Amino acid sequence: MAANTKGFSEFAAMLRGLPAQLGEGPLRSAAVAGGTILRDEAAARAPEGETGNLKRALYLKFIEEKSSDTRKVYYVSIRQGQKPKKGEDGPNNAAYYGHMVEFGHWYVPPKPKGVRWKTHRAQHIGKKWVSAKPFLRPSFEARRLDVIEAMRERLKERLLEIFAR
Repeated sequence: MAANTKGFSEFAAMLRGLPAQLGEGPLRSAAVAGGTILRDEAAARAPEGETGNLKRALYLKFIEEKSSDTRKVYYVSIRQGQKPKKGEDGPNNAAYYGHMVEFGHWYVPPKPKGVRWKTHRAQHIGKKWVSAKPFLRPSFEARRLDVIEAMRERLKERLLEIFAR
């Protein structure tokens, strides 16, 4: 038994023209929904420091150069900033040390007065490895399915809004 279908070619043409009709709104909205979940989870997992800068330094940013009509790219990362100068204090919403917390680092104490740099480096006095306290990667692993679901739901909502018009 053969089934007759009508309107398939019109439907296929409508689907091909859909990205141009929709614009970038629904895709960007879906990407923001997912990125927001990741950023908030990373902030919840970030170690508490003396200033709380690490939590405030997390951001969600649209990357236009890597985006296209059918793909929208956002970064969830840590605002780097610069190390404050001696005597400066107060929140600056930047955590130049964020990558060190995430991946670990060597700690070398400051050079004492009267000691040459060459001697200080050669002696390695007080040098020690500070272990990592990852929070970005575990946030992604813990919430990746929630992110995908949130993006699907937001895209579904936006498409239904558009098709209702």
